[in-house]
Amino acid sequence: MMKKINYILVTLVFFCSTTISYGQQESTITQFKSLLSIFNPAAVSIDNTTQININVRKQWTSIAEAPSTNIVSFGTHVRENVGIGFSVLQDKTFVEYSTFVGVDFSYKLKLNESSDIYLGIKAGGDFYELNTSGLETYNIVSDPMSKTSSSFSANVGFGAYFKRNQLYASFSIPRLLPYDRAEIDGNETTSSKTNPHVYLMLGYDFVIKNSPFVIKPSVLSRSVKGSPNVLDINTMVDYNHLFEAGVTYRTNETIAGILQLHVNKRFSIGWVYEESNLKALANAGKTNEFLLKYTF
Repeated sequence: MMKKINYILVTLVFFCSTTISYGQQESTITQFKSLLSIFNPAAVSIDNTTQININVRKQWTSIAEAPSTNIVSFGTHVRENVGIGFSVLQDKTFVEYSTFVGVDFSYKLKLNESSDIYLGIKAGGDFYELNTSGLETYNIVSDPMSKTSSSFSANVGFGAYFKRNQLYASFSIPRLLPYDRAEIDGNETTSSKTNPHVYLMLGYDFVIKNSPFVIKPSVLSRSVKGSPNVLDINTMVDYNHLFEAGVTYRTNETIAGILQLHVNKRFSIGWVYEESNLKALANAGKTNEFLLKYTF
């Protein structure tokens, strides 16, 4: 009985969340500043660094089969102004499985002594699977609609990143081409159609003189056709480059606490504890996000 109740709850929450965030098919990541190349290929090698990131996001911990996201990204500079990288982003939402693999290329243009602009291109594709064969039904005869559908869709994206001293701004469309998640073929049905997502970010690092603290406010905007814009309003406080703590408010009534510990100059650990104020998700539980970052 409990197993059937869990399936019912997951289905209800899945459809409620689809209604609330209609049109938002791409992953939501709270630690977006540390994983910016996922959304913007121009950020793959900012400041000529080499970096690898691993991020795990577990959503709605009180519900079985709730959404989860796993990310691995790598970026490095191959010449003074050229950066390359790759990323793997895996999403699982109930019976949907999506894995996007992308390769990034960026080029830095020096505007003046204190200003740089990075231009980037992302090429890759989405491996998508819709598997309903494991769902329990109340019919004695198996449902002919319960089948597995899989597809691959190639895609391309672009982005720009501007940096001037402590000010930075980002604009990107990581997946420019719209595509169907599953095709209509016989008894198989199309689950959804993706549209290009536009990301805008603006931030500034306030260095307090004669103090170990740096205040880092930033705003990220996500927009897509058919859905209201979603803003992540974030403020982090850095203490002497040893750790950062802060909070993010997302305009779909979500608030998150963030903690990042810089173990040394190369290795960092991040954790996010996130909670939604939406009534539809009152019993869904919290969301946790874990980040490992290594800079060579």
